[in-house]
Amino acid sequence: MNKKCSMKEILDTSIPIIAEMTLYNLMVVLDMMMIGNYGGNKYLTAVGLSNGVIFTLCDVFISVGLAVAITSLIARSIGSRNYKNAQQYSICGLFLGIIISFIISYSMFYKSERILYMVGARGDILKIANVFNKTMAISIFFKMNTEIINSILRGYKNTKIPFLTAVIISSCKIILDFIFIFGMGEKSLGVFGAALASILSQITGFTFSFIYMLNKLKSHGNINLFKLLKINKIKDILNMYIPASLEEAVYSISRLLSAFMIINIGSVSFSANEIANTIETVSIIPSEALGVAATTLVGIKIGERDYKEAKKCGNRSLIFAVSISLIFSLIFIFMPNLLVGCFVGNKEKKVLKLATLCLVVGAIEQPFIAASTVVEDVLKGIGDAKTPFIVTLISSWCIRVPLIYYYIYKSRYSVVYVWWITALQWFIDFLLMKIILNKKFKKYSL
Repeated sequence: MNKKCSMKEILDTSIPIIAEMTLYNLMVVLDMMMIGNYGGNKYLTAVGLSNGVIFTLCDVFISVGLAVAITSLIARSIGSRNYKNAQQYSICGLFLGIIISFIISYSMFYKSERILYMVGARGDILKIANVFNKTMAISIFFKMNTEIINSILRGYKNTKIPFLTAVIISSCKIILDFIFIFGMGEKSLGVFGAALASILSQITGFTFSFIYMLNKLKSHGNINLFKLLKINKIKDILNMYIPASLEEAVYSISRLLSAFMIINIGSVSFSANEIANTIETVSIIPSEALGVAATTLVGIKIGERDYKEAKKCGNRSLIFAVSISLIFSLIFIFMPNLLVGCFVGNKEKKVLKLATLCLVVGAIEQPFIAASTVVEDVLKGIGDAKTPFIVTLISSWCIRVPLIYYYIYKSRYSVVYVWWITALQWFIDFLLMKIILNKKFKKYSL
């Protein structure tokens, strides 16, 4: 008899993911703090630009694309007790991950200066960013493949080892950052030291997770890597991977265009928007974690053909995510000045006022972001990556970009209007995907 999807199971799966995401965010913040203390604004800008390129590439090609496809396919295989299939998806996914990450790393190393120039780096900032970017090209190869291994383990409903990997990587990175950036004695390596710390910490994390993954796969039977490489399994992964990656690309490009239009109305508006966005990244961690957990748990229930429990699991994850998001909404409504004050002093009154207003409006969109994130991941859990892509394409390019173009770029309204527009976008995102998800579950119950 199949186990019921309880709230305890959702929490057991999602809490390590929340902790993992929090650790990585903390690592980035501490990294930037050390770089800022070493070289100031110029170095922060250079590393910020480079990190923007790196994180976008990782999200589009691996984190939101390949990793989600692998987790969903493995979870459904485990649910149906087809462990051979799970092994095959694991090895095929890692094989694709190695190829994709090598191409990205190679391109980043040899086209580093051109890429950075395209995103606006000039002069000394370009030189500093280029040194950092070229060194980071080695690090992201291991980072991307560690994410693939983590996605494999999540498919097996193991979220504790990815968290432990995050502890290893974060600890190594922070310690090595301090040693390499500031140096021992007079020898300081600066941004090169920060990138070198990333390489060593990512290699350590990759080695740990890779050894664990091999032992996990062996527990379900002997492994012959070449026999497990199957063309039909690679096709299955690509069928989910391509729309999932396109979805993230569509969303990222729309955000980038929106940023260009916001900067057109002035640096005060741009800074206020960036501060509010930075604060909001913390509020969406629980819903992202619950979404990843939902992909795994719903996938397993679909594999078991227990569609009633799959629906319950999705709904419970949704309710829990929205409940947490409402807490953040209340914080944004009653404490916006305090939060914004952590980023900007009282001298910057215009930025402080605008960022505070953005955050208050942001309180409205919190439940819609949480709901949309979880519903999207439930759809991916049942094997549907095309619906989130189509819905994101519609909401980004028929709502977000045209409205921001009209109200911000053309009419030059306040940046607060951007937040009203994105609240509308997230609401429509959720509504469309929830309607489609309900129809899919109705088909399963027939």
